[in-house]
Amino acid sequence: MKRILTIFITLFIITAYSCDKKEKENLETYKIILNTESINLVKGGDSYQLEAYQLPKMTKTTDIKWSSSDEKIATVTSKGIITPIAEGKATIKAIDKNKIESHCIVNVNKNNILTKELNIKESTEEGLVIKVDETKNLTLLKKPENSNSTITWTSSNTNIATINNGVLTGKKSGKVTIIAKTKDYVKAKCIVIVSDKEISAESIKISKENVEIKEGEKKVLNAIILPENTTNQKVVWSSSDSKIASVVKTGQVSALKGGNVKITATSSNGLKAVCNVTIIPIIWATEIQIQGKSEMPEEGEQVLSYTMIPKNAENEDFVFSSSNEDVASVNQDGKVVALNPGKTIISLTTKNDVKGTLEITVLKGSDPLVYEGRTYKTVEINGKIWMSQNFAYLPKVNTLDETSTDEDRIYVYDYNGNDVEAAKKTNEYKVYGALYNYAAAVKYCPKGWHLATHDEWKELERYFGMSEEDIENTDYSGRGDIAYKFKSTLGWKSKGTNESGLNIIACGSMQSGYSNSKSYFSGANSSANIWTSSQSESLKSYAYYRGFTSYSEKITSNDCPKSKGYSVRYVKD
Repeated sequence: MKRILTIFITLFIITAYSCDKKEKENLETYKIILNTESINLVKGGDSYQLEAYQLPKMTKTTDIKWSSSDEKIATVTSKGIITPIAEGKATIKAIDKNKIESHCIVNVNKNNILTKELNIKESTEEGLVIKVDETKNLTLLKKPENSNSTITWTSSNTNIATINNGVLTGKKSGKVTIIAKTKDYVKAKCIVIVSDKEISAESIKISKENVEIKEGEKKVLNAIILPENTTNQKVVWSSSDSKIASVVKTGQVSALKGGNVKITATSSNGLKAVCNVTIIPIIWATEIQIQGKSEMPEEGEQVLSYTMIPKNAENEDFVFSSSNEDVASVNQDGKVVALNPGKTIISLTTKNDVKGTLEITVLKGSDPLVYEGRTYKTVEINGKIWMSQNFAYLPKVNTLDETSTDEDRIYVYDYNGNDVEAAKKTNEYKVYGALYNYAAAVKYCPKGWHLATHDEWKELERYFGMSEEDIENTDYSGRGDIAYKFKSTLGWKSKGTNESGLNIIACGSMQSGYSNSKSYFSGANSSANIWTSSQSESLKSYAYYRGFTSYSEKITSNDCPKSKGYSVRYVKD
């Protein structure tokens, strides 16, 4: 009886072994995976080694027949080496003896296309979980999609997990970082947790227990789950009051309004951690006052200023707008440009809908001056009509050698000749007009107009806010700080607002030489000098002028030799 029992047990073991062996043999034909599902190569460039893995054994196999759908595009050897031949697309097929197939798409490009952005599709915030001896193919997401930079894969600990051309294999329990990078150091990473069994979280905490966030700002909280090799690292975030602060799945908290709120992180097995968040409220403006001129000349400009009430209001997020943009436009720096006669309301509105307004009237421009076939724009300021363009009458043109204190002389910037038609064709003449010595400025004045006096310029400066002390200052370094109100908005290195409407441009001047020195042109794009009709009280060969520079907001008011070539602006009688 004992002998019969022994024979029976032996037969059972042999039968079980045979069945297990047969089952394992069948498992060999379960699936084949390749080290990549698609690859970008360059025509005539490097070859690529495709590798095949048997599942569920997760071992590399050479028992594969390889073929290409189009050998004119790409060929493949019996060992899986792909060679790019011509531009196009081909499919490489791997098939084993049991007719199990796997495919790889090959894109052959004409040129090398660098990868600009790289991501691993399977990467998650919590980490990718695989088991010991499990193999998984990682998918690269590249931008541009047809880029073909060579990718290098590395594992931070090959004892825990290996990576071979994108094929990930778990070795033993632990946590590793898998990195894919190009030669140009474009990187992507994937946290991988390898486990031989389900490991539950034992604790969870948030990196900070108490946090302050200003209203309107965002902050990312980090949840730490222990042990590190917990197989399910997923965290669910929640807010005790989403009207005060909301939180998304990445742990980013958005502060919505002042108050206190609890942000909770919950692990997959129900463990919780709490962070106390205080939202510091913004001090909102309750009123806005806009400062600026309520009247502007046609084509004039100004930059508005404003005051928030209370003064410590923090909501600087506001929008300027004009109720009638055909009359005047305004940009987000508060710069107003007057376009056509009429009225408009300029509004400044904050994020919390507090609004300040300023009504602006754009005055109708005065009639232009038409003289010798040329039309000059004008502007009315404080009851006087001024030319708002440089005079450009050119009955003759002189060279730099032809200077005089008493006889009329006319120059065109950077032109040194006597041909009037040639001078008129220069860009400098078209933009800057002409430069006149004092005698020419007086001589060629149109009928009904006159060269502004020293005192008329003082009236103008006083009207635009220059102090009495500065008005009477004769320092050559200039006085007052209002030059920007006269300067054009274009052509100056320093910003002009043209609030006056005079539109002074940086046209430069002709500097007549002293003693034996030669005359020269200077200052285009950086200065402008304009004659007045007032002569010097001490020197008959000198007269007063107004000077503007890019390097200062002061206006020069002094006398200089009448032989210099300066710009001219006339005033209507």
